[in-house]
Amino acid sequence: MRTFTFAFAGLVLFSTWSHAGETLSADAVKKLISGKTAHALGSTGNTPKVYFAPDGKLYRYIDNKLSEGTWRVEDDGTHCVSIAGGCAKVISNGDGTYDRVAEKGNVISRWLTIVDGKDF
Repeated sequence: MRTFTFAFAGLVLFSTWSHAGETLSADAVKKLISGKTAHALGSTGNTPKVYFAPDGKLYRYIDNKLSEGTWRVEDDGTHCVSIAGGCAKVISNGDGTYDRVAEKGNVISRWLTIVDGKDF
């Protein structure tokens, strides 16, 4: 029961998030995350940390598990990851947080803080 309630709360939270902010350009996305770790809130309420290495490798730490993949930014600014989330636009919320928004408009995750280096 607790898991269902938590997942439901996460879905409600994401459905109320607005993403009317600025969509970042390709250069802005690269500058924001390359060589940095994003502390995120996922659409199910999970809290991953994702390190975006400058060489295009991605390291995702969640629930005491480390996953590896790749990341890239398309010319139009679309941010793509090979694990957990696919491709999405990155939108600044104007308060230091950023949403990854899928083509259909749903928020995949919110980057709450972004810190230099690999933070896990």
